[in-house]
Amino acid sequence: MKTALITGGARRIGAEITKTLHKNNFNVIIHCYQSIESAKELAEDLNKIRDNSASIIQFDLKDIHSISQHVEEVQSLDVLVNNASIFYPTPIDSINTQAVLDLMQVNCFAPYFLSIALKDKLTQKKGQIINLVDIYSHKPIKDYSAYSMSKSALAMLTKSLALDLAPHVRVCGVSPGAILWPSQSTEKEHTKILDKVPLKAKGDPKNITESVIFLINSSYITGEILTVDGGRLIA
Repeated sequence: MKTALITGGARRIGAEITKTLHKNNFNVIIHCYQSIESAKELAEDLNKIRDNSASIIQFDLKDIHSISQHVEEVQSLDVLVNNASIFYPTPIDSINTQAVLDLMQVNCFAPYFLSIALKDKLTQKKGQIINLVDIYSHKPIKDYSAYSMSKSALAMLTKSLALDLAPHVRVCGVSPGAILWPSQSTEKEHTKILDKVPLKAKGDPKNITESVIFLINSSYITGEILTVDGGRLIA
């Protein structure tokens, strides 16, 4: 039985990735930090389907100096999905240094150090890393410069690790467009975004999970980032 670790795997797209991997006969390790109750509920539901198939690991991804210690308990690993992310504006007229550092730590540094900490286990299984990037890594959004910068760094990390960890570990990315709205967003903002999407519709989490499974099953693809955005980047 293969094993996958999904960061931020208890809620939203992370939870959908967790459930899809479990449905595809993976044992899943659900990483969380503040969403421990959601993680417990999800793990309980999955363990009812298949006993001892889901476990939880809880730690703060901003604590990058302790990442290697937190994952020592992972015995075997086939797939690491760096899904966890934070998203908020950082207007340059009122910049908050800690907010910028937090964005970089969670969205870029944590995937880097987590990948390095688990590379030996992934190498043993000829495994794979999948990073959840963002179309804003290619097309910046006003007042979100630090977020866009962090995701752009993650995109380059995906390609760099694909080279550094070859031939034993494949590294790919999925770059979502409008899939789930941020909780603080408005209908006016939704309409404005969708007006720029050629397919004129919001995506669905299953569009991301299908892409993750595709990359896992594509044994001759590495270093690629699959854009799932309804055509937004070509508009």
